[in-house]
Amino acid sequence: MSKWEKVKLGDVCEKKISVIDSKRKCLIDYIDISSINNETKEIESYTVYESIEAPSRAKQLIQAGDILVSTVRPNLNAVGLVKQSHENILVASTGFCVLRANEQIARNYLFHYCKSKSFISSLMLVARGASYPAVSSSDVKNLEIPLPPLEVQKQIAKNLDTVSELLALRKKQLEELDGLIKSVFYDMFGDPAANDKGWETRELGYITEKITDGKHGDCENDEMSGYFFVSAKDIKDGRIEYKNVRQITKEDFEQTNKRTLLAPGDIVVVNTGATIGKATIAENNDFTYRTTFQKSVGIIKVNEKYLVNRYLFYYIHIDRERIYNSASGSAQKNWLLSQMRQYSIMLPPIQLQNKFLLIVTKIEEQKSLVKQSIEETQQIFDSLMSQYFD
Repeated sequence: MSKWEKVKLGDVCEKKISVIDSKRKCLIDYIDISSINNETKEIESYTVYESIEAPSRAKQLIQAGDILVSTVRPNLNAVGLVKQSHENILVASTGFCVLRANEQIARNYLFHYCKSKSFISSLMLVARGASYPAVSSSDVKNLEIPLPPLEVQKQIAKNLDTVSELLALRKKQLEELDGLIKSVFYDMFGDPAANDKGWETRELGYITEKITDGKHGDCENDEMSGYFFVSAKDIKDGRIEYKNVRQITKEDFEQTNKRTLLAPGDIVVVNTGATIGKATIAENNDFTYRTTFQKSVGIIKVNEKYLVNRYLFYYIHIDRERIYNSASGSAQKNWLLSQMRQYSIMLPPIQLQNKFLLIVTKIEEQKSLVKQSIEETQQIFDSLMSQYFD
């Protein structure tokens, strides 16, 4: 990419973004930072306001084709493309830098650059503030982007769009398989909230071997130890994501592990915060025997006389909303150990749970193939992004 000149973003974007007249009375569709999904880079929501009642930050008049770049916490890369016009006046928060491509640059080429690691790294270099890093719109527009001829830009954008669409298709397939599992569960067992099939119900504490949580306190870091101290944020997509898990000293691990003692087949479930009920099943691998937990995570050891672990795993997953609503606290919810033990669940015959396990295992095999395809496609996308923008 070095063969192409680099230009400042401000030189390939319109200089001025108009603001709404403070005296104008109309309906506006307001987009703020929370409207953007920083993983999918989609604008997922907006809020309708009477203009005179809108938040003070609702000022920037935007239009289809604009690219919104959050100027707070740039490491999170909250970037979104405005894809369509709205019936109401479309207004963005002043917490965004609005990039409106001029005739020198292809919009989608610019959008992909704003999602690149190079863009994020460059913003972090100029960000101010340690606990709440932020940049200005000028900081964003002073960053440099490689600028090949327009037709080359369009081809690059087309290549990246194609791989992005393939990724989205694979992820949709994964969602459909998850939906199939949920449908099978409802067909076989009914709705956990209603128990419409009239199953016997039992409190979880009476049909499990043990329910506990992680360490109520901190541990000393040791980034080379290979002993992991998992928190709620490390449980993602039905697995423990070890990439950013804290590592602690062997001594702290051994002390903490006396409480959790994770074993293959145990259910690991978030019990604190917005993601209460997110869960995974411990696998039989070396990581399992070197993993312990912070107090934001609970561990359930099933009694195989009563429960198949995958039945309980999907039960909790399907019943997450009800679990969250029943948890203690207001500012921060907590599914207390006492509440976990008193959590009443439907208890169908073990033979039926095992039948569910056989069906789910086949679906999970398909999920595994789709996940592998997603990883391979993501690698292709990342490689192309690096080739074009690093």
